Amino acid sequence: MTVQTSPDAVLGRETALRLGRVVRRFVTSEEVGGRAIGLAALLLALMVGINALNVVNSYVSRYFNEGRGRVRHLKKGFSPEECKAKLESPQGQELLKRIEKWYHDDGK
Repeated sequence: MTVQTSPDAVLGRETALRLGRVVRRFVTSEEVGGRAIGLAALLLALMVGINALNVVNSYVSRYFNEGRGRVRHLKKGFSPEECKAKLESPQGQELLKRIEKWYHDDGK
């Protein structure tokens, strides 16, 4: 498919100057100028925020995909017998004491 452009549709210096004048008039208008600037700033903030979330997501997914996250090595859960044995071990009892202390200290 070929696209034909007419001489009137050429984007050049004159078009850029015209666009600049229209935007300047719109932004400096008394009726909607302040709101236009506010909405443009909000749009820019949202775009930057979404880009930042994308960067964070990239780092987090790379962290887990490279195997540095502990979740990657967890293939399956424990059976009820294994859970009971682990909780009855000295390390399990210590963990339960810490959880109870944390729960009671946080509840005050």
